Amino acid sequence: MVSEWCGHDESGQRDIVAALGEQTRVALTMLRNKLGAGIEMDWDAAARVLCAEEVIAKAMRSLQIQAYFRLGFTPVMIAAMCRQSANEPQSSSRP
Repeated sequence: MVSEWCGHDESGQRDIVAALGEQTRVALTMLRNKLGAGIEMDWDAAARVLCAEEVIAKAMRSLQIQAYFRLGFTPVMIAAMCRQSANEPQSSSRP
């Protein structure tokens, strides 16, 4: 993932983080609405990590995968959703 991340310019990296943020919000909302549950994070360990965009992207990806897994999605289903999202055109406009 590091080589793929570094292959994007700063604007592209921001777009990726924004998309991951929205996808993570949707996954966590689905988890809360369907199962009334959330996902715990180890903030002590996270606080020791430099919070660069790449680290944030990895954390959001991890949250998404955990949420969908708890909702009953299989790894194959999760991978298909990720591939579909990666192939969707991203809007370059910002508010």
